[in-house]
Amino acid sequence: MIECSECRALFSHRDAMMRHKRLKHGDSDQEEDIDMSDVSPTQSDTDSDAEEENIVFRQMAHKARKHIAGEWQKRYEKYLNQNMSEKKARKECKDTPKGEEYRGTLNVTKDGIPCQRWERDYPHIHNWSTLEENYCRNPDGETAPWCYTMNPDVRWQTCDVTFCFNSSLRCDGEMEPCSLEQINDLEIQWSSYQSSEGWVHTTGCNISRMLRLQPMFLMVTDVKGSSTVYHLASLSNNTTLLPSLKLPRLRFVSTGSCIHLEYRSEGIHLKLSTAAQTLTLLTERSVWKSVKVNIRPEPQNLNYEVLIAPIPSSSSSFDVTIKFISVQDKFCEGCFSCLTDGLCIESSKFCDLKIDCPDLSDEKNCAFECYHKNYYAGFRKETSSLQQCANNRCMFGQKSRGTPGCLAGNKNQWAPCNVPECDTKSLSCDFEESMCGWRQMLGRLKWRRQTDANTGKGTLTLSKVNESLEDSAVLYSTIQPVSTEFGCITMKYSGHNVNFDVFITNGTTFDPDEPVFYHQNVQTDKYISTSFQTPTDVPYMVIVNVRFESSSSSIIRLLSIYHETGICKDRGPCNTFQFQCNDGNCIDNINVCDNISHCPEMEDELLCKYKSNACYSCLETLYKCPSHCTCQKLVFRCDSLQNVSKEARALDLSSSNLNVHHLKNFSFLVHLNLSACFKGNVSLKNLGSQLGSKSLQSLDISYNSIHHIETNLFEGMQELLYLNISNNCIKKLELDFLTKIPKLRHLISKYSEIEIIRLKDSKHKFSSSLERIDFTGNRILKIVPGSIYFLNYLTKLILTHNAIANTDNYFSDSQEMLTYIDLNNNSIHTITSHMFVGLSKLKELNLENNEIEVLENFAFSTLISLRILNLAFNKIHTIRKRAMENLVSLIHLNLTGNLLLKLPSARFVPLIKLQVLDLSKNGLRELDYNAFKRMEEVKYLYIQENELTISKTMFQGLCNLEWLWTDSYIICCAKPMSVDTSKCISPRDSISSCEQLISIGFLAQMIWFMALFSFVGNLYVIYYRIRNVSGRKSVSQEMFILNLSFSDFLMGVYLFIIAIADLTYRNVYGFNDDPWRSSATCTIAGLLATVSSEASVLFVFLITVERFIVLKYPFSLALLKRKKSTRCVAILVWIIAIALAAVPLSVYPDFYSRSTVCVSLPLTAERVQGWEYSTFVFIGFNMLIFIAVVLGQMLIYVEVKRIGNAITNDTTKREIAVFKSLSYVVLSDTFCWIPIILIGLLAHGGVQISSDVYAWVVVLVLPINSALNPFIYTFSMIYKKQV
Repeated sequence: MIECSECRALFSHRDAMMRHKRLKHGDSDQEEDIDMSDVSPTQSDTDSDAEEENIVFRQMAHKARKHIAGEWQKRYEKYLNQNMSEKKARKECKDTPKGEEYRGTLNVTKDGIPCQRWERDYPHIHNWSTLEENYCRNPDGETAPWCYTMNPDVRWQTCDVTFCFNSSLRCDGEMEPCSLEQINDLEIQWSSYQSSEGWVHTTGCNISRMLRLQPMFLMVTDVKGSSTVYHLASLSNNTTLLPSLKLPRLRFVSTGSCIHLEYRSEGIHLKLSTAAQTLTLLTERSVWKSVKVNIRPEPQNLNYEVLIAPIPSSSSSFDVTIKFISVQDKFCEGCFSCLTDGLCIESSKFCDLKIDCPDLSDEKNCAFECYHKNYYAGFRKETSSLQQCANNRCMFGQKSRGTPGCLAGNKNQWAPCNVPECDTKSLSCDFEESMCGWRQMLGRLKWRRQTDANTGKGTLTLSKVNESLEDSAVLYSTIQPVSTEFGCITMKYSGHNVNFDVFITNGTTFDPDEPVFYHQNVQTDKYISTSFQTPTDVPYMVIVNVRFESSSSSIIRLLSIYHETGICKDRGPCNTFQFQCNDGNCIDNINVCDNISHCPEMEDELLCKYKSNACYSCLETLYKCPSHCTCQKLVFRCDSLQNVSKEARALDLSSSNLNVHHLKNFSFLVHLNLSACFKGNVSLKNLGSQLGSKSLQSLDISYNSIHHIETNLFEGMQELLYLNISNNCIKKLELDFLTKIPKLRHLISKYSEIEIIRLKDSKHKFSSSLERIDFTGNRILKIVPGSIYFLNYLTKLILTHNAIANTDNYFSDSQEMLTYIDLNNNSIHTITSHMFVGLSKLKELNLENNEIEVLENFAFSTLISLRILNLAFNKIHTIRKRAMENLVSLIHLNLTGNLLLKLPSARFVPLIKLQVLDLSKNGLRELDYNAFKRMEEVKYLYIQENELTISKTMFQGLCNLEWLWTDSYIICCAKPMSVDTSKCISPRDSISSCEQLISIGFLAQMIWFMALFSFVGNLYVIYYRIRNVSGRKSVSQEMFILNLSFSDFLMGVYLFIIAIADLTYRNVYGFNDDPWRSSATCTIAGLLATVSSEASVLFVFLITVERFIVLKYPFSLALLKRKKSTRCVAILVWIIAIALAAVPLSVYPDFYSRSTVCVSLPLTAERVQGWEYSTFVFIGFNMLIFIAVVLGQMLIYVEVKRIGNAITNDTTKREIAVFKSLSYVVLSDTFCWIPIILIGLLAHGGVQISSDVYAWVVVLVLPINSALNPFIYTFSMIYKKQV
C-alpha cells in the first residue's frame, strides 16, 4: 500500500506502530524484526502515562489523515460512495482477477487470519478507515482483495475470494452434468441421446454423453434397439430458425480460452459465437469430428456465453449430434490456428492440399505461414495467447528464442506466436528407397514406387486402368525455404496418354492456367527431362498435376527429380549431334522434323516447313558423304558446299573460302560454323532468310573481318540460341539485330575491337531471351545508357579486358536475372552510386585489376543480394566508413593486392553474413581496435604478406573464426579462441613458440648449462693462460689457445643473453617477439655469436697450422715464438671475424633479427634477404677452412705416426701430447661445424629441414665446442699435472 509521507513523519517516534508501507505480493508475510511489545495489550497499557501517550498519538494520527493529498482523498471518497451504494447489491464473488469491484462480506485472509476493522488502528495503523467493517477489499489495485490482519506479526494479507463465473467447463458424461440452455424454443429441440455407448440423462437439459437435435414429432428407432435415430422429413415453410444451444456463462482470461467439442452432422452446419465475436462455422461431417476453437479475450467484457447455432445446409433431412464439450482457460495448443477464424486445426492438416480453415489460411499462402530458421513472412497478427501484436504482425526480433513473436499486452512484452516450423525436405529424389520430401494428395489415385524393367532403377509410377477411377492426381513437395540463390529443378519422366503440369506456388492452391511447365499428351517410353527455374527471396512449393488424356489405360513414370543451385538455361550449346529443347535439354538431331515430338513443347516439329525423310537405318544409302567432307550421320565437315545433302543437321564450313550466296535452302540445319570463311571486308545481309532453316540453333561467324552487323542479318533464325561473332572488326556494335532473334541465349563477341555498344531504336520495347554476353578483350569505352535495358533474362555479363571507366546507368530494375558481372582489367577509378543501380539480384561482381583508389560511402548500396565481391589488385588505400553499406548478403570479400596500410575501425560492420575475407598482400601495418567489429560470421581470414604488429585485441570481433592464414607464426599467437592451432596456417618458427622463445623444454634447460660451461670454463682458461703464458716456450700455441678460449667465452655470453631473454618472456613471448628481435640486445647477441663462431673457426685453423709446423719443422720455431708476430696474427683474425659479423648490418639492418635467437644460419629452404651472405660465410667460408683443418690433421697424424716411439726427447714428447689434446679441440670444432655445413647444403638444395633440427643446432650443436674446449684441453692438462 502507498501511504502519505506526512503520516510517516508524524509517527516516526513509534516505529512498530507506524510502519505503513506493507510488504508487496510475493514477499514474506511477516514484518521484518518488529518489536510489538510496546503495542501489545499488556499491563503497562493501563498505566496513565501510556494511556495519555496513546491518546496523543491517536490525535496526531487523526490530524495526519486530514493532510492526505487531494488525489488520494478523492479516491477514498469515491471508494466510500461505491461501498455505500453497493451494499444492497452485495455479492460474494469477484468478476476480475484483482477483484477491485468486490463488495462481499468475506473477512478472513487466505490463511484464515481474522481481518482488522478498517476504522480501527489496532493492531496496525493505516489510512483506509473509511472502508466497510472488516471485509476484504482492494482499493489500491493489489493482485487480489486484502485486509489488515488481527495478527500483530502479519500486517496484511490477501483474501481467497472466489470468482463469480468459472473460466472452464467440461461436459462429457464422466463427471456430473453441466447445465446447458436451449434458446429459440421451437418444435425442434435439443434432447439427450440414448446410444449403445451408454445411458444418458433424459430430463431437462442435462446431458451426459450426447446431445441430438431432433424433430419432436418424428422418431425412428433402430430395430436392434441399440440406438435411436431422429430425422426431419421436411422443414415447414415457417421454420427458418433452428434452436441454439447456450453454454453456461464463463469468465474471460487474458490468455484466451479454447472450446473443444466432438460432433457429427448431416445437413447441418454449426455456428459458434459469443455476443461480441463469431468464432467459427463447423461444416457438416458424417463421421465423428473433434475440433478446437479459440475464444479471443474481449477487453470490454468480463464474461461471455458461447452459443452453438445449427444452420441448415439443405432442406432435406438432417441429423446433428454432440458427444463432448469442454472449455479450457487457455488458448488452444498443439494445433494450427486459422488466421482470421477461431478454428484451430490439427497440425498434420496444415498445407496438405485440403482446405480445413474457413479463411483458407491453412492452404492458401501456407508456405508463408511457417518459419524456417530465422525467416517468417506470414500474415499472423496475434500471439499464441491471442493478444494483438503491437506492430500488427509476428516476426523474428532480437528477443526471439527460435520462433516468431511480437510485442503484445499492456506492458508490450515479447510473446511467441502460434507459427509452426516448416517441414522442409530436399526436392531431389531418385525414388529408390522412398518418396523423400514428396507427398501425394489423399483421396486421389496413388503414386507407387516401382522398379523400371528397362533401367532397373526405382521410379514413382501412376497408372489408370479403368474408367471408374479419377482422371487426375497430385504430387506436391514440402515447403522450400527462402533463398537468395536461383535454383533449377530437373525432372525425368516418361508415359502415355497423360498431360503433365508443374506449378510453383506459395501454397497448395494453384491456378491451372499458370504452370511453369506443361507437356500435353506425353507419348514416350524413353525418359525425357525438363528443367524449370525456382524463385528467389520467397518460400515456395512445387506441385505436379497429372491429368489423364482419355479413358483408356494411362501411365506416368517419374525417374528422378533433381534440384540444384543456378540458372537452368545457363549452359553451353548442345553438341553438333543434338538439338536443344526450350527447357535446355538435348535430343538427337535426327529427331528434328521427323513427325514425332521429342521436346515437351514440340518445338522440334512446329517450325518444320516439311518433314524429313531421314532415318537411322537408311542414312548411309540415302546420303552419301562427299569426298571433300568428313561425315557422321547428318553432321558434315566440308571444304565446300558441293554435293552436301540438304538434310544436313550440322554443317562445319570453317576456313573454306565460301561464297555466301551458295548457302541456300538448308532447311534442317541445327548447327552452322562459318568461321574464317569470308575473305576481306565482308558485309553480310539477310543470311537468315537466305539459309532457310528455322531450326538453326548455333551459328559461328567468327574470324571473318566483319565490320558491321546489319539489323536484318539474322532475320528468319527465330530459333537461334548461340551466336559467336568473335575476332571481327566491329568498331560499333548495334544491338538491334537481337530483335530478330528473340530466343538467343548466348552472344559471344571476343576480341572484335568493339569500342561502343548501343541500341539505335531504344524507344521501342523488345523482348529478348539473351542470358549470357561475353565481350572479353575488346576496346569498349562505353555502353550507351539504356542500350541493354531490354535484356530482362540476362544472367551473366562478361566485360573483362576492356577500357570501361564507369557503368553509370548501364542497368535497370528490370534485369532481375543478372547475377554475374565481370569487369576485370578495365579502367575504373571510382565506384559511383549510380554504377550498379537496378542490380538488386546481382550475386557476384568482379572488379579485379582496375584503378580504384578509394571506396566511397554507399559505393555498393544497391547490391543487397551480392555474395562475392572481388576487388583484388586495385590501388585501394582508403575505405570510407559506410562504403560497405547494404552489402547484407556478402559472403566473400577479396581485397588482396591493394595498398591498405591501415585498416580503420568498423569498416565491415554492414557485412553481417561475411564468411571469407582476404586482406593479403596489402602491406598492412596497423589494425584499429574495432577493425573487425561485428564480424561474427567470418570463418576464413587471409592476412599473408603484411607487416602487422601483433596485439592481443587485433582480431577483436572475429569470435567464430575457424581458419587463419598468415606468413608469421607470431600472428597465430593472437588468434581467436575459436581457431584451432592446426587451422592457423603459417610457417612454423624454427625455435620459438607463442609461449617461449625456446619452445623445446629440454633445450630451454640445456642452454643454461651450455652457457654456464662456456662462460665459466672459458673464463677460467683465460685466467689460467694469461697467468702462465709468459713461462711457456710455445708462445704461439698459448696465444692461439688463449684467443680460442676468449672466442668461446663470447659464445657463453651470447647463450646467457638468449637464456635470460627466454626466461624474461616466458609464457608471453609471442606478444614480445617484435620488440625482442628489433632490440639492440638481439643485434649484439647476434654479433657476439657470429664473431665467436668465426673467430673459433680461424683460431682452430691457426692451431692446426702451428702444430703441423712444430712437428714437421721443429728447428724453425723462431717466428712462432715471437709474441709480436703472434699477436698480429691474432688481431688480424679478430678483425676478420668482426668484419664478417658486422658487414651484413650495413646492408641488411635486420640481418640478425630474422631469427628469434638472433643468429642467421642458412639452415632452412626459406630465401630471405641476405641469405646469400649467410650461405657464403657459414657454409662456403667455414667449409673451406675446415677442409684445410681436416687436411692439416691428416698431415699431423702422418707425421706423428712417423715419429712414433723412436722419439726420446722430452720436449718433443710433450709437444706430441699437446698435439693430441689440441687434436681433440680441433675435432670437437670440426664435428660441430660439419653438421651445420651439411644441413646448410641440403637446405640450399631444396631439401625440407625440420624446424626442430634448427633448434637443436643453434642451442646445442653450435655452442657445444665452446663448452667442451676447456675440459678437453686445459682442465685435462691441469689434472695430468696434479697426478
